Amino acid sequence: VIVYTSSEIKFIRNSTGLTQKLFAKYMGVSVKTVEAWESGRNHPDGTACRLLYLTKKDPLFPVNSGIVNR
Repeated sequence: VIVYTSSEIKFIRNSTGLTQKLFAKYMGVSVKTVEAWESGRNHPDGTACRLLYLTKKDPLFPVNSGIVNR
């Protein structure tokens, strides 16, 4: 199981160029959840970790997969 730190999550989101709002939509969570991840109050698990893994490997994944339209 991969555990992402708050700074890693913020780095991954920033590498995509997505706002917290768009990143939350992509991840299937609320903006409050993304804020909690990025502040270290909460940690992603399950599907969210898998999406973070794929996005860390390829920052264009959210757009190229068709999940997010810019």
